[in-house]
Amino acid sequence: MKATFGGPGFQRRTQAHDDEIGSVWAGCGATSDVGVLERVLLTRPPDALGDIDDLDASLMAAQPDLPAIHQAAHRLADAFEAQGVDVCWIDALDGPPNLLFARDLFFMTGQGAVVARMAGRARVGEERIVSLALAQLGVPILSTVTDGTFEGADALFLDDRSVVIGVGLRTSPAAAAQVAQVLERQDISTVTVPMPVGGAQHLLGVVVFLDRDLAAIRADKAAPELVTLLEEFGYTILRLPDDDEMTQARGLNVVVLRPREVLMPTNAPGIRAALEAAGVTCHEVDVHAYLAAGGAMGCATGILRRKD
Repeated sequence: MKATFGGPGFQRRTQAHDDEIGSVWAGCGATSDVGVLERVLLTRPPDALGDIDDLDASLMAAQPDLPAIHQAAHRLADAFEAQGVDVCWIDALDGPPNLLFARDLFFMTGQGAVVARMAGRARVGEERIVSLALAQLGVPILSTVTDGTFEGADALFLDDRSVVIGVGLRTSPAAAAQVAQVLERQDISTVTVPMPVGGAQHLLGVVVFLDRDLAAIRADKAAPELVTLLEEFGYTILRLPDDDEMTQARGLNVVVLRPREVLMPTNAPGIRAALEAAGVTCHEVDVHAYLAAGGAMGCATGILRRKD
């Protein structure tokens, strides 16, 4: 019998999926939000950002300045590379304007990505674009959400065996349950918390994990369930006010480089001072042009790999 029919010479695959990441699959994965950041995914600003007539229909906060956003994107990439982080790009200049925010489009786990299902009509189809980008990079796609809606910035690691998902406008209970099933296969438990009715788009905009025992929150937006959960997991909670630095400069929309070290937007001196007082090293990057599109660097940065 020939080997192709199971005869002599057929060699069975012996490695587990985890062991093939970095060989069969590209090096990727994350099991925390504070591990050493090694690889990220950014989006080259789509041309559509320069031709927006209806700000609300496009989910914009103000009229975008496309050349300024291009400059901000490259400043952000340069800042990551200066910290030793590998930067990959979604190249889809003909994509919709909100494609700018890669963090929303997928959630990276230890074994690969869960592709989102966007809540806003203006963002329908971005899932296909990011799926193609991930596939081209060699990142395994474990699941594509099909029940309800899910956005990647609503899922954060509490620790390496627990994930919290914010449920509300962007992420539905049904979608959270589907993500939980993927994580359960990795022996990771999931808990949900309610999102505020207004004033915050994603859980990432309400809480940021800065170390395995330190978290910063928007004190006026964090649900009591979230605060209780953080206390149960032993976090010291840094409570920050909902002032202009938070809402206008998006000062807490940071990217953690490694425990207690972050990239953060400029023009938030009060937030920077509070972080530094808690022992967090801060590196500032001018990404103010992103604000017109309704986000900042945390929203723009898809996490491909963290080393824990």
